[in-house]
Amino acid sequence: MAAKLKSRLYCSAAVALFACVGSAQAQEMETVVVTGQRAAIESAIAIKQKAEVIVDSVSAEDVGKLPDNSITEVLQRVPGVNITKLQVGGSSENYLGEGTNISIRGLTSTVSLLNGRDSFSAANGRNLAWEDIPPELAQGIDVYKSLSATLPEGGFGGVVNLRTRQPFDFDGLTASVTLTGNYADWSHKGHLGGVGMISDRWQTKIGEIGLLLNVAYSDLSTKADGVQILPYFPAVYNPTYTASHNATLPSLSDAGSTEVYVPNGFGFNRRVDDRTRIGLYAAAQWRPNETLLIGLTAFQSRYTMNDAFHGLFLGSGTQAVLGPNSTNTFDSDGNLTYTSGLADFMYGTTAAGITNPNAWAYQPIPYNNTTTYQHDVNTTTDIALTADWHPNDKFSANVALQYVDSSAKSDYNSAGFYEFINGLGLQLTSYGDESLPKVIQAETMADLSNPAYYGWLETMPHRLHNYGREAAIYIDTVYNVSDTGFLRQIRSGLKLTYRNERDKETNWNYKQLAPYWGSTYHYASDDPKKATLVDLSDLFNGDVGIPKAFWFPSFDAIKDPVALQNAYGTSGYTSDQILANLNNDTLAKLSESTFTAYAMATFAKDDFFIPISGNIGFRVVTYRDHASGYRWTPLLEAVSIENIVDGSGNWLAPKLNAPMQRTTVSGGRTQTDVLPSVNLQAQITPELKARFAFSQAVNRPTFAQMNPRGFVSGTYVGTYDAYFNGNWGNPNLKPEKAEQLDVSLEYYFASGGMVHVSGFWKQIHNMISTTQQAEPTTFSASWAGLTNPTLWQPGDPTAATLCTGAAAAMTCTVTASITEYFNEKQMARIDGFEIGLQKYASFLPDPFDGLGLDFNYTYIDSQQPGALAYDMKGAPISGLPVTGLSKNTINIAGMYDKGPLSLRVAYNWRSDFLASTAAWQTSGTYNYINNINFGGNTVGKVTTFALPVYQYAVGTLDANVTYNLTDNVSWTLEASNLTRSVTRLYMMEGYTSSGKERLFNRSWYLADTRYTSQIRVKF
Repeated sequence: MAAKLKSRLYCSAAVALFACVGSAQAQEMETVVVTGQRAAIESAIAIKQKAEVIVDSVSAEDVGKLPDNSITEVLQRVPGVNITKLQVGGSSENYLGEGTNISIRGLTSTVSLLNGRDSFSAANGRNLAWEDIPPELAQGIDVYKSLSATLPEGGFGGVVNLRTRQPFDFDGLTASVTLTGNYADWSHKGHLGGVGMISDRWQTKIGEIGLLLNVAYSDLSTKADGVQILPYFPAVYNPTYTASHNATLPSLSDAGSTEVYVPNGFGFNRRVDDRTRIGLYAAAQWRPNETLLIGLTAFQSRYTMNDAFHGLFLGSGTQAVLGPNSTNTFDSDGNLTYTSGLADFMYGTTAAGITNPNAWAYQPIPYNNTTTYQHDVNTTTDIALTADWHPNDKFSANVALQYVDSSAKSDYNSAGFYEFINGLGLQLTSYGDESLPKVIQAETMADLSNPAYYGWLETMPHRLHNYGREAAIYIDTVYNVSDTGFLRQIRSGLKLTYRNERDKETNWNYKQLAPYWGSTYHYASDDPKKATLVDLSDLFNGDVGIPKAFWFPSFDAIKDPVALQNAYGTSGYTSDQILANLNNDTLAKLSESTFTAYAMATFAKDDFFIPISGNIGFRVVTYRDHASGYRWTPLLEAVSIENIVDGSGNWLAPKLNAPMQRTTVSGGRTQTDVLPSVNLQAQITPELKARFAFSQAVNRPTFAQMNPRGFVSGTYVGTYDAYFNGNWGNPNLKPEKAEQLDVSLEYYFASGGMVHVSGFWKQIHNMISTTQQAEPTTFSASWAGLTNPTLWQPGDPTAATLCTGAAAAMTCTVTASITEYFNEKQMARIDGFEIGLQKYASFLPDPFDGLGLDFNYTYIDSQQPGALAYDMKGAPISGLPVTGLSKNTINIAGMYDKGPLSLRVAYNWRSDFLASTAAWQTSGTYNYINNINFGGNTVGKVTTFALPVYQYAVGTLDANVTYNLTDNVSWTLEASNLTRSVTRLYMMEGYTSSGKERLFNRSWYLADTRYTSQIRVKF
């Protein structure tokens, strides 16, 4: 009796499909009952063994046992699944603490399902943002790696299905409560959380009824330090230049000059994130008779993130140079390794700290001390009504009505100081060296504790509010043809969906306050209450050499950019102009409707010399996408232009008046795809199974990729600065389409456990990628003092006209560097293999029979010939791999389960991978000026660069221990990031004259080790 009760309790605890396979045999034989994570692993193995497609699963017990705080982090334990903790690209480079951006076998083209139905987050485009979902609400997670006609079409990377608990999963009244406390050792913050679940079922006059309620609350803090090196720009170095050359830049034509590569600056930052996540889930089931089951589920996840950031960015406002009389060393390829005098060459004003006012000269490089605060709230609600009808043994049908509502809100505020620090030196590290770069401080420096040394520079608020809804109808039928013949089942179904989204996003509304290049200056000492002295002496454990403390704008001050502008900037701006309030001018409208039909036949030949089974089918998908939104040019009204010639050859320095202009852009696509699939299994022996799968799939662009909204910004066109920059989406993107083959060989041990090896091959057409490209951008402008309205761009005046037309109504065209999505013209290819072992050493004597091993290794090779990247001189870079794909990934976990004790130590390692070719600070335009002269003035050649940025190999170690104090009470201690691994990036800037890759370290990030303690009580 005790063994039966134990079996029932632990099978309920695992609550995963097939979790209790073989439990009746275990009861009759009075053998040891498997529990905890061991039962969870065997449950996942049973799912894989019985599945008609290639699938890997994680059970609810796995989710509870691993020291993972999100579904995303759990998924990285699955063979072939990778995550990243860095957000690289767009307008920032952020370490996120928790995992994000899953890829399966190297592809992010995945589909997220909730109980087998599509679901999405307005913060993530087409899929759920898995980091938003409480893992405590999951019964299990299935990762499908091969497709059948019954699975949605968008997942040629893979399909991830989150299964939740149902009342009829339990025999009767079941309840559990978990109290959690976590502590982050670097942020020195601790938080409480908890999970509660209650479920019961009753026999009534109208049939059996079950109800379940699940609530989860999690609160977590993460502290992360970051260091970034900007791209190395080509520059001219002449060691003979002394203080007498203070107002002269060397040229390549000068005796002794050589071209070298010098970083344009560097930055240090500290980010503290406070994340809360609330999950609510309710389920009801009603079985009025033996043929009908009606269910209702309601799921809601609310994710809140508060991000506080202090960034110390030191970079040239133009292009960094090596000061005269400085000491410099270079490697054999001309790359800077040490300097005692990194400087700027610009026109000096009378702002505090500038050493050569009112002249073009070498000046100290300005520091930019930025404070940002971002408040994000993402909410997703999913409600589904289902009916399962089984009128007889031959036919069954399932009907589901689903409604999804999702919103994503983000309020971002930023403001910055500037200050100049003379005599700045820098010790750099070479590619592959894990060491940090170090600042070399001059013996005499300005008093950085004095707020009068810090000037108010700018504000930049940003607002986002995305709101999406989807309604869907699913109808699926199964007809059982035969239990013994070759044709076993005919499955068919229809799916109709309509989704619309209203996305409001303001521009990154940069506004100058009192910059050092102006004539009026305001300093932090004007109102010390608006500033905060921040101690950064322990940044990266004090290993970067920066001064101890700096003044930053206070968090309270940056939340009111209107007040800052009125106090220190240009008065008269409205609240809309400063705060960039959300209104219809910022609206993008997106919609999608789909009609899907599928048919699939399953077959089996049990009396064949090797028993075979499988399915063959097709899926027909018709969809219509549409997107519209506004593009703004330019963002700032005053556009300064230097070294311009008019039609008579006269050099001018006009300042154009170019108010913001709005253009409506729309587009869309209607398409029908027929997608075949076949899955074949061969039962070679009772323990050995082989699989083969082929399918075609499409992946439609996300709403974020289709959103045409965007902007072009720029305030200056001249000798040293870039032109204009911007970004926007592409409403006319084609869907990606792939053909894929999968094979697998799986051996299932009679005593439990499995070993498998699988291979895969994919080719992808129309792959969607991101790049930075130079594109002409036109806007209207006026200049009252201009008599001849024909203006030329810098460079050869015969190349292009900048502005034409009457002076009061000119049309100007500039070259803008635009970050945008595009379809690659060449096919991408991915192939590789996986091996895995899950096994407990039941063959060993007691107590060693509790030892276990969970191991998997994935190898992936790829080619992405259509990817666009450009080196620092604008030359294309080819031969890139698929973005986000590591060639080698290893997961290994040592386990012990015996009696009341359960242990697990898990290590995850992945090799280098390409993170982006259009990342923050590593793409854009600049004027290459090393040896170009025209008309007696130095002018530049506009050069667009978009550098491939890679993440170095990284591994993390996590561990946990669980002890069952009683049959119903357990205690768990978990630890994650025990190795305090440093996440590092590097950038590829092209090739040397000898053909060697020019590689440089880019970034370093370090975050907390996290500890969690849990008490669980089951009733």
